[in-house]
Amino acid sequence: MIGLFSRLRVIIALMVIAALGITAAAFMIFTEREVTGSMLNRGDTEARNIMRVVMLNLTDHEADLEFFRQYARGRYEQHLRDLISVIVSQVDFFHDLCRKGALTEDQARRAALEAVQNARYGNNDYFFIYDRNSVAISHADPRIRGQDMSGARDVKGRPVARTMWNIVEKHRDGFLTLWWTRLEGQKPVPKLLYFCHYPEWDWLIGTGVYIDDIDRDVARKKTEILDVLTRTFHRVRVAETGYFSLFDGAGKILIHPSLESTDGSMLKDPVTGQNKIQELIAASSTPDVPLKYIWDKPDDPGNYQYTKFSHVEHFAPFNWYVSSSVYQDEMEKPAEKIIKRQAIFIGIVVVFSIVVVHLLLSRVTKPVARLTSHAALLQENDFALPEDRRQELLRIRFPGEISHLARTFWNMEKRLDEYLKNLQETTAAREKIESELRIARDIQMSMLPDHNTVLAGRTGVDLFAALEPAREVGGDLYDFFFIDEDHLCFIVGDVSDKGVPAALFMARGKALLRSAAQHQKTNPGFILEAANVELTEGNEMLMFITVFLGILNIRTGEMLFSNAAHVPPLILKEHGPWQPLELPMGKPLGIARGSAYETVRLQLQPEEVLLVFTDGVTEAEHQQKGFFGDERLLSLLGTLGHPTTASHCVEAVFREVKKFSEGAPQTDDIAVLCIRYTGTETKSRASRNSLSHG
Repeated sequence: MIGLFSRLRVIIALMVIAALGITAAAFMIFTEREVTGSMLNRGDTEARNIMRVVMLNLTDHEADLEFFRQYARGRYEQHLRDLISVIVSQVDFFHDLCRKGALTEDQARRAALEAVQNARYGNNDYFFIYDRNSVAISHADPRIRGQDMSGARDVKGRPVARTMWNIVEKHRDGFLTLWWTRLEGQKPVPKLLYFCHYPEWDWLIGTGVYIDDIDRDVARKKTEILDVLTRTFHRVRVAETGYFSLFDGAGKILIHPSLESTDGSMLKDPVTGQNKIQELIAASSTPDVPLKYIWDKPDDPGNYQYTKFSHVEHFAPFNWYVSSSVYQDEMEKPAEKIIKRQAIFIGIVVVFSIVVVHLLLSRVTKPVARLTSHAALLQENDFALPEDRRQELLRIRFPGEISHLARTFWNMEKRLDEYLKNLQETTAAREKIESELRIARDIQMSMLPDHNTVLAGRTGVDLFAALEPAREVGGDLYDFFFIDEDHLCFIVGDVSDKGVPAALFMARGKALLRSAAQHQKTNPGFILEAANVELTEGNEMLMFITVFLGILNIRTGEMLFSNAAHVPPLILKEHGPWQPLELPMGKPLGIARGSAYETVRLQLQPEEVLLVFTDGVTEAEHQQKGFFGDERLLSLLGTLGHPTTASHCVEAVFREVKKFSEGAPQTDDIAVLCIRYTGTETKSRASRNSLSHG
């Protein structure tokens, strides 16, 4: 064993030396790559940050321009409102003269039209009046005056007169922007119209001003912005000679250290031969990804051998493209000094580490050999060594880690003995509990009635029910049985807890309800009262059951029912959608001894369906979607149409709830009972009686 650990010491020493050498080499290789990459990222990030500042600055300037544009337009709009107000007042003056009898209506109209026609303001701007037929009855342009303007359209093809009439019919007045020719002009320019309805004579009175001066002011301000950016770009440098440039969508270079005010569409990539401006425009679709290409430097023009990184962003409001240009070799220079210093430091560390490893190995391998020997003996003796052999582990003192490992080894052996004993006992107990729970589930499920047995030979009703506990056993219940030849009693309940306590309380409640039904016969309220009295006795755990109990006369379709705080069932009438059944008020069973329960009568027609369920259906939960809910249940039943069988309806509900939960653990018991009244029991009984007499 000693020879083994001598060889092991040599092997470990060689492995450590080899590992240190490989680690040092790998570290240098990866460090060079990482440092170089870090320097590149730093330069690239610096360019991106400056680019973001430029874009934010442009956004602020664009917001200022938009505010100026809106403010100028607002002034024009208010000016037009004031002018139209004056003209309307003048027309009102002539209308008042007509109303007072000083002028005939025809005279008043002509006077008003002539006054409006001659009115001028601003830069030879005028007013106009259209009648209901869109005839220009007053206009400063004699070519338009008296013409039918219903067919007149602006540059965009909009019918101007019809558009204005549509606006005033809805809002009484309004604005419209279009392109129109001045009185003495040749070229269409933007014009802002304001108009209103004059109801006394059913006229449309309007005026407009040309707003092309707003665009001129905006263009002047854009030029000022460009001047500010030019001064800024000429002062900014990334690394040593990196710079920023600006060009527009037409390829004109607006800002550049050496190509300013030139046509960039003539620039070609020296490697690919492609149009460089188009490549930069294409790169703007991914502004965070740099475009890499070969180019010259401002201090070395014409020498296309430098790798260049460029980020491009498009400022859509101005159709400008901002581009950063940073050279790779300039960003990598700081990395060279760092790598040289690292190489010297790593060499010193490797030599020192080799010496230290050699010294430590000689001290470590001895206690490791003792641990190895002890582990071999432990395996040979089936993990049961004498106490004196175990105590040898506590004598290992150096190194501290090996000493701690030896003490841990000793504790592990001690606990292993205890664990093996406890494991046998725990496994046997768990298997016993699981077996008992499986038996309890089988017993609980066997207590549920079989619809094929209960309804054997009955054709007046179609009934189906299903139960799915959240645990091995649960507290939901359903039951159905015939009290006499005509009356079918059916019950759905939900105990306030889950698991074994709820299952036991459920079994007791089910038995009491069935017993009370046999004595109280056809009065559901009395049945619930009798069962409630028994359930409150000795109910120290304060458990309770919500219950819906109904008794159906399968011959007449009359159903009597009562409710003990259960969720409302859903009913599908012969004509109409699924809807909640209105229930009488009632406390859960097992809470108050003297609780009273009202009995309600309901007449079922053939093919009408009743669905009774517990809150485990509507409270089925999905991690993202929330609860299943009443609306989703109603929607599901609506898609089924009029169910042909009760089982089809119940199975659809269980299937949809399971699909909604998407495999999530069931949190509550689920019970569903569907009863479909077919109305054929009278005929069925007659047939049975005929056979029996025969």
